[in-house]
Amino acid sequence: MNYMTDAINEVLNDMFSKRTDICKCDKCRSYIINRVAKHLCSIYTPGEQDKSNVRVQGVDNQLKADAAIKINEIIDEMKNAPLHKNTSTSEPSPP
Repeated sequence: MNYMTDAINEVLNDMFSKRTDICKCDKCRSYIINRVAKHLCSIYTPGEQDKSNVRVQGVDNQLKADAAIKINEIIDEMKNAPLHKNTSTSEPSPP
């Protein structure tokens, strides 16, 4: 199980719910998740019990903080170089 991906998704969902200045389409969402995941370290454990132990140890908060920083950096980059023309809606613009 990849806890970095879990943390990235949680942070991104939170940001998407609060911001209107970013595109929320599947293409942009996947791009952000992949870029953040490549940048940050991943923690893999075999099961749900281990997931609880990792979160209790406080690692989860650090992962989310790191993910939030990188997500904001990527969003800023995407504003200057969007993946597609329509960056203010939840759907990509047609070609």
